Amino acid sequence: MTDLLLIAPSLWGIGDLLRPLPEGVTMLDVGSVDELPPGDLDAEVLIAMPIALRPGIIERMPNLRWIQALSAGVDAFASLGVPDHVVMTTARGAHVPQMAELVLTMMLSLVNDLPSLIDAQRAKRWHPRQRGTLSKRHVAILGVGAIGRGVATRCKAFDMRVTGLSSVVTEAEGFDEIRPVEALAEVAAEADHLVILTPYSERTHEIVSAEVIAAMKPDAFLINAARGKVVDEAALIDALAARRIGGAGLDVFATEPLPPESPLWSMDNVLATPHMGGWSVDFPVQVAPIVRENLARWFGDPKRELINPAY
Repeated sequence: MTDLLLIAPSLWGIGDLLRPLPEGVTMLDVGSVDELPPGDLDAEVLIAMPIALRPGIIERMPNLRWIQALSAGVDAFASLGVPDHVVMTTARGAHVPQMAELVLTMMLSLVNDLPSLIDAQRAKRWHPRQRGTLSKRHVAILGVGAIGRGVATRCKAFDMRVTGLSSVVTEAEGFDEIRPVEALAEVAAEADHLVILTPYSERTHEIVSAEVIAAMKPDAFLINAARGKVVDEAALIDALAARRIGGAGLDVFATEPLPPESPLWSMDNVLATPHMGGWSVDFPVQVAPIVRENLARWFGDPKRELINPAY
């Protein structure tokens, strides 16, 4: 019998980083669902990135009791039919450096109009121009979790004014102020950069609404590294096409992969990346301690609460 099923790209080497396993625990370590044996799988624990799974995989695991996601959220598991009795935990906190750096990369690229500079370089066109800066600018961050705090402290290094928006947190390192989520449109009207990092749920579905986008300044930038459906994508596309905002940096989209017909691909005021914010060469080393600790608790001390429970 296999106690634990790990589905993660082999090049990540996560399986090696989880060893030695708790005494008596056996693990099946595969790089993709295509490597799984046919028929039912007897593991009670599944460790996986949701993007690596397919519909029907949960039905093949009748003994499943716990899913350890290698992602910061579990919304992507909703379409897989996970039974209510299955415990779910996340890798929340493991992605902070690369997520924060992607956000800053997008902010710096957009304020410096880096895409057009690269185009000019490739065309061998010499065209000096004034550049924007982050210094003294106002950034609003929707979501004051670990990643939001990581972005905030890095923004302070650029001498920015940082406002957070949260339903539960009232103060945190790196923020000059934290205001309630209900003030989102008001804060968006003041900010030079609006960074979206809130988890996706029914409550946050299109929370960055047409009204919020309309409130933004004409030279402000929107950065979404959370989930595509947190933003009213149609309203965002309209605002970008009409140049009612300065531009957008998007790592996530309402439909993924981003359809070829989406105008976001070709807009010159959009920087689009393929939902890669949490991935880096360091990710396996970052996530392994969380998973190892949860495995020790699950198999060795079941009375202890698992790290990062999904609610």
